This record gives sequence, structure tokens and C-alpha cells, in this order.
Amino acid sequence: MPARTSKALQAWLDLNDRQQGTLAVIYELDQGAEAGRGRYDDRPASEWRSIDFAHEPAMRDIFGFTMLQERLMWQGWDNQGNGSTMAALERRGLITRDSKPTSYGRMHTVRLTREGRAAARAGSSLTPGGRAKAALGRRSWEVRIPHRSRDDRADRPPERPYGPRGGGGAPAVCEPRARQPGRAVARG
Repeated sequence: MPARTSKALQAWLDLNDRQQGTLAVIYELDQGAEAGRGRYDDRPASEWRSIDFAHEPAMRDIFGFTMLQERLMWQGWDNQGNGSTMAALERRGLITRDSKPTSYGRMHTVRLTREGRAAARAGSSLTPGGRAKAALGRRSWEVRIPHRSRDDRADRPPERPYGPRGGGGAPAVCEPRARQPGRAVARG
């Protein structure tokens, strides 16, 4: 009997390579927006989950790149085909597209649907070996860091905390001031 594939995983597998990559980038930006959302941010999710896609008119020398365009550029996919890719993802119900006015035109935005988020999550679990694991666990790092700083200090010559002529770490001996007439000396 063939293994059952979840609906989300099947939605991911039905996408071509470029659509998968674009959906993965949108998912990363979506998760970054969620993680960066402040505790007191009471805006609706429809606002903070909206990701800027492209400015119209597309004068990049003036308006620059959106984060989504930059990430797609890293993948080698930042070109005129992005509009078709977004349209295909929208037809499949994985994203919604919208736009908002700017001072000089319109900013096209995209937002993951629940199905799109589930498909991206299912697709990202297919990476060989799953997510990369840290070589050391959190507790190991907590224990290692204080030891590492001690190790570093042992490898270096002693510091001169009292300036370049401080005598190698020993503070200069200060002579007590001679008592001047008319000045009171505080005693502790």
C-alpha cells in the first residue's frame, strides 16, 4: 500500500522548483515578522504578516529592493517571472496578493494563507537530515563560554590595566599628601 501524503506536503510537491523556492522565502520572511513582533504589538495579523513584494513603478535605482526581492535575487530568481510565480501561488491558494499606496505609486504585497504556511512547513521538513543541529547544546555553550574566556587570557601576555607605563599590572604607589594648613581631612 502506498504511503499517505499529507495535503500540505502534496501541495508542496505539486509546485515547481521556482515556486517552492519563492514560497520558502515568503515563509522565512513571514516567520521573521512573527518572531520580531513585539509583545505589545496589537496590530491584526493581516497587517504584520503582509510582505512587500514589488514597487510599481519598478524604478529600483530610486526605490531600492524589497526584502523579498533581495532574497529571490540570492536564489537567482529576481526577474520579470516573479509576477507569474506569485500568480501561480495565488491560484493554488497558498498566498494572497494585495497592494497599498505609496507616495510615488503602489507597493504590491503578498501574504501566506494557512494552507501556504502548512505547505512551506511541510516542504522545509524535507531537507536532508532535517534542520541543521548545533554542534553543542545550549547548556554546553553556557558552561563553555566562561572556560573559553579563561583559556584566552592564559594565551596572552598579562594586560597593563594602568596604561602603557603601568609597570605590568601593579598600580603605582601613591604617596599621601602632606597636610596643608586650613584643610580638613575626612576620616572614614
